Amino acid sequence: MKTPMTFRDAVILRKYTDSYGHSSGRTLTGEKTVRGCAFLPSVTLQNQFEATGKRADLAVHLWRRDFDITFTHASVNGTEYRIVSAGASVNDLYIKLVLQRGM
Repeated sequence: MKTPMTFRDAVILRKYTDSYGHSSGRTLTGEKTVRGCAFLPSVTLQNQFEATGKRADLAVHLWRRDFDITFTHASVNGTEYRIVSAGASVNDLYIKLVLQRGM
């Protein structure tokens, strides 16, 4: 029997856009705090991402209604991650984000 997902982690979804002109870097244009279920990705998932030149440091299940495809980063337990993949989860109500540490 599978254990149910417990949405115990606070996930801060952030939307960054590139700055133009004299300012360098990125500008935070949106932020939303949601609940999620964070977990370490499997070795198989890590190997699949390493084959494409990306890393999979953390994965998070969220409610699909809470996620917008324009979010670029996520903060979980005080650590900033970049969203490298948003895909299918256990059913259509959820979405699974694969996160890479760093900006």
